[in-house]
Amino acid sequence: MKLFCKNKLIFNDLKVANTFLSRFLGLMGKKSLPEGSALLISPCKMVHNCFMRFSIDILFIDSKNKIVGLCPGLRPWRLSPFIKNSKSVIECNKGIISRFDLSIGDLVEIKP
Repeated sequence: MKLFCKNKLIFNDLKVANTFLSRFLGLMGKKSLPEGSALLISPCKMVHNCFMRFSIDILFIDSKNKIVGLCPGLRPWRLSPFIKNSKSVIECNKGIISRFDLSIGDLVEIKP
């Protein structure tokens, strides 16, 4: 899948984790995340970065595909904030939030 925001392609390879095991594992054990890739975890209101080898940016998305929280540069062995209104999160490479000037309130569009 692909993810767009502000009429720009943000991720051209958006994978989905929507089972208990795939949501729990997330990006654990990965050495890196390829450029243009991200992981959509649903449902999700908070993530951990345990057993991770790199920092990530996190976008919290509500049921209307609006960004309701941001967590830039979450380092390994840390917890994200709990975002009550979040229905899913997108884990991506550190720096994506600032590179694309993503903000709370922005709408994202996910396409096959």
